[in-house]
Amino acid sequence: AHRGQQQVEQARGTQIIATSWDVPDWIVSDPSKSTQRFVPYENYPELVEMVAAWLVRARDEYGVEPDYVSFNEPDVGAYVSLAPFEAAMLIEQAGKRFDELGIKTKWLIADTANIDGSAAYARSLLKDQNIHPYLGVFANHSWDSDSPDSDYLEVRAFARENALEVWCTETGSNAFSWQTPEKFPTYAYAVELARVYGRVLKLTGANAILYWEMMGSDYWINDGADPYPSFNMIRQLGEQIPPGSIIVETSNNTDTFFSVAAQAPGHFVLYMVNTGDAPLSVAVEGLPAGDYTHIQTTESELEAVAGSYDVPQDEVLLQIPAMSVHVLTTRIP
Repeated sequence: AHRGQQQVEQARGTQIIATSWDVPDWIVSDPSKSTQRFVPYENYPELVEMVAAWLVRARDEYGVEPDYVSFNEPDVGAYVSLAPFEAAMLIEQAGKRFDELGIKTKWLIADTANIDGSAAYARSLLKDQNIHPYLGVFANHSWDSDSPDSDYLEVRAFARENALEVWCTETGSNAFSWQTPEKFPTYAYAVELARVYGRVLKLTGANAILYWEMMGSDYWINDGADPYPSFNMIRQLGEQIPPGSIIVETSNNTDTFFSVAAQAPGHFVLYMVNTGDAPLSVAVEGLPAGDYTHIQTTESELEAVAGSYDVPQDEVLLQIPAMSVHVLTTRIP
């Protein structure tokens, strides 16, 4: 059923990533370790063959051709450790084998555990000109969600310099949230996700964001009958900042107030998050002309209309409650 769903998604135009987390004990030099596992160079051909064989079977038996492949978080070894020069050697061998087999799948660039250091990892990888034909988009994970803005902006600068798309392939605030599943249904977790999503969109220039921990067998799963607040946050973001949107610069974030704006194909939106325990007064200037609706989410009130404005005639001065998420949009509900 899972593979059948992949076929349906690919037919819809959905891009698919196949990520390898672990490998058999016999192929690593340190089988007793569960993380930071090292594959000896002489075993690279066998490692390549494993990946290639999986892709051939997916293509020939199930009609599924992933757009990208990677080893998960190679910088921290979760669970296979690959330094950039090792990743380059592996990708060069894999690229040649993929060509022989007619595999069109490209490799994610970096796919590191954190934003911090991802540009350095990718920059080192790109020094090997031989692997450029086999590379796809620049990817990283946001588990260092409290890293300074400068780390995020370095990702955007590197991507622009090299004409690369940026994908945040695991987005969230804590990679170990699965160990505390009781947080998933909470409103505080939803606000934290809103903060992280806003930062990634605003600062890294991300073209795609993939939520992590949407489902799994080792923590609570929502059956969809009563969606968690985090689901509604992500749904609202998807509606307000759909594919084709262009992120617009806004004032710098503060310790508690975060904003990101976008010109969507059919509307303009300003997305704001107050993570603090005190209300804020926010003056909004420079909005494109239009009729705006202010939609407010608090713990007790989901996506309530808090006001409307005719810009530029109306002054937009918003009262932002503590721990709240806000959308100022010209999108017609």
